[in-house]
Order: sequence, then C-alpha cells, then structure tokens
Amino acid sequence: TEVSDEYGRQVVLGKMDYKAGVDFWQVLKRVAPGSSTAEWDAAKQAILEAKARVEGGSSIGDVAKEISDDPKAKANGGSYEKVDPSELPGAIGETLSKLDPEGLSEPVQTSYGWVLLKLKDRKEAGRYTLDERKDRVRDFLLNRCRQNLLADTIAQTKQELGIEVYYQPLIQTPAQ
Repeated sequence: TEVSDEYGRQVVLGKMDYKAGVDFWQVLKRVAPGSSTAEWDAAKQAILEAKARVEGGSSIGDVAKEISDDPKAKANGGSYEKVDPSELPGAIGETLSKLDPEGLSEPVQTSYGWVLLKLKDRKEAGRYTLDERKDRVRDFLLNRCRQNLLADTIAQTKQELGIEVYYQPLIQTPAQ
C-alpha cells in the first residue's frame, strides 16, 4: 500500500524526531506544606537511609517501590524516561544535569519534600531510524489496508443488496 496522502506521511514519519532528555529513577519522601522542621528532617533522614541502601547494593527501583511517596513508584520503581530536565522542578533538573550516567545524587530538597535521584542515561536530541520505527509504519499500513477493505466490502454489499443511505456518514473512510 502506498502512503499517498499528507495525513499518512505525518502519521508514519511525523514522530521521527525526539528531543533531548534524561532517563532516571526517583525516590520521593513528600512533606506537606506548612510541616514542621522535624517532619522535613525525618523525610531527609529517610532519603539518606534510601541512599545508603542503594550504595550498599539495593536496586533504587526496589527502594522506590518500597518507600517512595511518588504515586507512580509502586508500579514503575520511580523510573522516568525521556524527560526534558528543563521541564522538571529547578533543583531536580539542575541535579540531573550534573550527574553522570549511573550517578546517585545527594538528597535534593524541593518545595514538596526530599528526593533521591539516579541518572540512567542522557539522550541527545536526534532522529529515529526507519528501522526503529518499522513497527509503527507496518501498523499504519495494515490499518489503512483494513480500512480500505472494509469500506470496499460495505460499498459492494450495499450495491448488491440495493441499499441506499440517505444520510452523510459521521466518519469518512479513506475510500469515500
């Protein structure tokens, strides 16, 4: 099947570029606004203990699943991928920009608590190769073929049965 329309080209090739970003893990100990110094100190202590566990050989993902207050951490081990550091809160973005891959941060204080960060990888902006996107291209082309086949089958069946439609379809299929 030939991708001849602009929409098809955009779907297939439009997401070939990617921005620079970082992959990292985060362990968060949240501190509520207006909390006491003791509560801030307890959160920092929990992050220091988490750091010691990671330095002692524990996986930061396992530690995050166990103690992090990050709602996503239970499912993803505090893992974030392809995040633009400039879109992160100041102290977190700055810390990640200074870490080397596999580097573990000191406790980072934010407006909402204390964070421990470990940089997985730093990715420069670039372009995916067609080989990296072949599944996307294949899926697009298969779906386009299915849509065309369905539209042709419906049109043929309507003609064979003498069915006339007196309304404009809500969704235009590629064959229309």
